Amino acid sequence: MVYVAVIQIAYSSFPPDNGVEVISIAISPKNASIVYAGTRFYGVFKSTDGGKSWVHSGNGSKVESAESLAIDPSHPDTLYIGEGYLPEIGVYKSTDAGRSWHPINTGLKVPGRYYGDPYIPTIHAIAINPKNPKKIILSAIAESGETDHLFLTEDGGEHWQSVYSTSVLSDALAFDPKQPEFVFAGTGDGLLKSFNGGRSWQLSAPPLLYHDSPVPFSALRVLNTTKQIIYARGLGLMKSEDSGVSWQRIQGACSNYAVPSSAPNIIYMDCNIDSNTSVDRNVFFKKHRLWRFLATHW
Repeated sequence: MVYVAVIQIAYSSFPPDNGVEVISIAISPKNASIVYAGTRFYGVFKSTDGGKSWVHSGNGSKVESAESLAIDPSHPDTLYIGEGYLPEIGVYKSTDAGRSWHPINTGLKVPGRYYGDPYIPTIHAIAINPKNPKKIILSAIAESGETDHLFLTEDGGEHWQSVYSTSVLSDALAFDPKQPEFVFAGTGDGLLKSFNGGRSWQLSAPPLLYHDSPVPFSALRVLNTTKQIIYARGLGLMKSEDSGVSWQRIQGACSNYAVPSSAPNIIYMDCNIDSNTSVDRNVFFKKHRLWRFLATHW
């Protein structure tokens, strides 16, 4: 059961003044007041007061559109982003809390069926092993008509290898925080599961369906509980208590969300839903661009 109260972030302080599209969110595992927001075309912004104010992180860097964003759970000054637009497409790493970034793309290429030579794909999701942060998995989305891939590194991004390919990969990746040998990946074909930390994968659950058509997962979160309770974004916000075999819809029209490991009762979400909506008996939402939710219990 999820018990939630709502506190609005002062979104008006989020620069630039003419508005910006937030496409990824990450929260420091050591300090829940430190939040990073990846944007489209404006790079990465950082808040040190829980989202009340924001500053641009990495001025002068080539990073523009952070399609994905992740923080090392053991070393929170180390961040990874997936840059989504040419010519800087690929994975970038920062070891100074976002002040500077450098590319780490060795081995990170997919075959180019339409464009000839192998190329670096767009990185739509990054998941870091919570107990061994040098092990990282990426969801790499290829050009239309080409094969998407999951990539794995075991040396902190120095080298990458493709560990799975599919025609319909999504933005959803998540380690089980208690047993990180279990990893989940959402696809248009269903939910993939790895039993060995991402080295190999198998289909473990059918896809979400809307009017009999499959809907790709676009976010996953495995809760730190005794059983694998999963929250997913697909047909709105979804919840599974049986490792993804069956799902219940919690609420619709919420996009990006993040939960800090140091304070798992806080959720940051990008929502556009009906005001004063109450769902699942004890879950409450209000309509706004960006919200901070405080849960009393997971």
